[in-house]
Amino acid sequence: MKKPLCLILAIVLMLVSAGCSDSVKDGGASTNGEESSIQSEAPQQSEISSPEESVNASEFLGEADLVPLEGGKNFHSKYTIEIDGTIIFAGQYGELALFDAESGKAVKTLYLPKGKKPLILTFDDVTYDFRKQGSGMVDKLIVDEDGYVCTYTKMADGTEVISYDNEHFPVLNAYVREHPDFTFRGARGTLFFTGFDGILGYRTQSEPINAAEAALKLDRNAEIEGAKKVLAALSAEGWTYGSHSYNHRHMPRYTVAEFKEDTDMWLREVGSLVGETQLFCWPYGDHGSGSLRKGDLHKYLYDSGFRIFFGCGSARYVAQEPDGLGIFTDRKGMTGNVLYYIEMEYKAYLRDYLYLIDPDKMWDPLRLPYKYKPPYKSD
Repeated sequence: MKKPLCLILAIVLMLVSAGCSDSVKDGGASTNGEESSIQSEAPQQSEISSPEESVNASEFLGEADLVPLEGGKNFHSKYTIEIDGTIIFAGQYGELALFDAESGKAVKTLYLPKGKKPLILTFDDVTYDFRKQGSGMVDKLIVDEDGYVCTYTKMADGTEVISYDNEHFPVLNAYVREHPDFTFRGARGTLFFTGFDGILGYRTQSEPINAAEAALKLDRNAEIEGAKKVLAALSAEGWTYGSHSYNHRHMPRYTVAEFKEDTDMWLREVGSLVGETQLFCWPYGDHGSGSLRKGDLHKYLYDSGFRIFFGCGSARYVAQEPDGLGIFTDRKGMTGNVLYYIEMEYKAYLRDYLYLIDPDKMWDPLRLPYKYKPPYKSD
């Protein structure tokens, strides 16, 4: 089986799933349950240009503005890109180390040119839950006559809206088409799919999510074909895929049988559509404080083909799994809660985010204040 190259850059902004909460506040501890290596100051970009023997990174990733998104409570996305082979991790000063996914050992040092800023993207769930239809949120992704991905939404009044600027994927695709030097070899990002209500807004799952969906009597084969069409268009523009489990539940709460069935259902109903992947993202970043990073259930995931495992944490963290089966890394969360924690001056968030983002430029002035929390101060 071919090994994937997954970029895990500590100096990069990494965003977690819509369902992943940010449990780290003042302490700065990683959700992986182990001590993390935390750099208290912003890492400096390497002064060294790409050596001849390293990967040519001269067109790797350029500067980019974060795009504010409309609708929804949180700004959800994550910054990882699977490109082709093992795993890359950014050191304290911007150098990139290439790690082997099997041995967990660094095998090469890579460099970015001075002035380049690595930005790695992942997005979780990508379900477009049937239960949210009619709320003004995106219903599904579709493909236009030119082969480009866009969004489809049917409003409560029956109005149908097709858009290219209200979801990450068409926004990023359009940006890269206009600025091809923004990305390395056309790469976009990785989508971590669940499967409980299908993928991409198509009801590809074996059982309807509720009675209202069942009453529609949808043609599952037609839904699968619709999802495949979108997947083909996304893949053509450089997107790759991983697992976020089938049901998006706290997996430490599963029985052994439930854990295995969730894994098997994802492989049957989602993996069969997206193709082989070695990337697994824990729902909510919850791996039982490390208990599921080893033992029989972790081996079950490994034996199912997964080699690189993702959690959630504000600090940089990458390590070989305790049982030696694969590599684990935390991802830096970027949700509305993060902006609130920065405003409340939690030390871990001030330390781990302010060298990456400017909260005043990210806060959506149309966003309603969080319940029981004061609004963000923009002045």
